[in-house]
Amino acid sequence: MYFFTSRIRYSEIDRNGHLKVEALLNYFQDCSTFQSEDSGCGMRYLSKKHQAWVLNSWQIEIRRLPALGERVRIGTIPYDLRGYFGYRNFFMDTEEGEQLAVANSLWTLIDMKETKPVRVGEEQKKAYPLGEKMQMEYLPRKIRLPEDASGLQRREAAPIVVREYHLDT
Repeated sequence: MYFFTSRIRYSEIDRNGHLKVEALLNYFQDCSTFQSEDSGCGMRYLSKKHQAWVLNSWQIEIRRLPALGERVRIGTIPYDLRGYFGYRNFFMDTEEGEQLAVANSLWTLIDMKETKPVRVGEEQKKAYPLGEKMQMEYLPRKIRLPEDASGLQRREAAPIVVREYHLDT
């Protein structure tokens, strides 16, 4: 397990004074990035190997969003590295131990030159000690439509334009 502590900042809250969902995701992503950096398998290491971890899916359970100024502990637990997949849990707790949010995630290690998945090497396996899978409800990744979908209406949605600032490294 890896964790860091922080405090909810003004720039991270919504109009009601609570952490924005996208800020929660940033905390989780930062936590796994900090673990990678501290283990020696961070951005420079991956860049030299022309590799990147790409997020496939999230399952996030939010119990309560913390308010401005609250002190929190953000953690991650890699629990399986198999083939080219990495499975990782996340959590955000208060200082008192109240569990605010938990998450499950699936990542793929990609060779950026060949643009294809690559097996996780021994060096990276050593960098991410595996822990126990967190207690949470694990839902299937595929969303199934009801058998009788005749009552559902289709409608066009506005296109989403991905801008440069939406992309990370």
